[in-house]
Amino acid sequence: TWNVWGRFGDRWLRRQRAIAETVRGQRPDFVALQETWSSDAGAQTGQLGLELGMTPVFAPSRMPPDPDPGVQLGLGILSRFPLRDVEQHPLSDGTVALRAEIRLGTDSLHFITSCLDWEEDHQQQRREGQGEDHCVLAAQEAEQLDPEPDAVVLASGGNAAAGRQARGIQPLPMPARAVATSKCRVARDCWTTAQADRRTQS
Repeated sequence: TWNVWGRFGDRWLRRQRAIAETVRGQRPDFVALQETWSSDAGAQTGQLGLELGMTPVFAPSRMPPDPDPGVQLGLGILSRFPLRDVEQHPLSDGTVALRAEIRLGTDSLHFITSCLDWEEDHQQQRREGQGEDHCVLAAQEAEQLDPEPDAVVLASGGNAAAGRQARGIQPLPMPARAVATSKCRVARDCWTTAQADRRTQS
């Protein structure tokens, strides 16, 4: 999962090339993108999908406004496997979650991405409501599957560091309604995991 920072800054074209090179080098099966851009000329997900041989999906969501009024920011998914179904789920305060059912042979992966509010002055209660919305969505997806369920992955941008305050935004607890289902597993923070991996390899 990667917040690609839209087209902000004067080096966004260089950043676009770096994103493509990084994904090509890592060869992930699935990528969740936040603050990915779309315009009348095309979408970042479409360009990346074409260049990397991956299936792209884009959904507009409430994001920081781009300086260009013709550019819409939102969520994206890239997959090396065929998609069975794509849905947008409205969350609170104008945000959405993007869900793609990805075909893996006879099984499926239900891949969900979303992004919490970014402003430093947003109330913690609002962000907690958004966090609860998308965690509960993942739990409900798991509950609706067969007795031998396919996997459900929630890859979201939380706009806060794990376990500590970041830029005035508090980290979020896992909602009780999501934890209540036996099929729900708490996800690890990607930044924390990556830092631990680097310490292990050094």
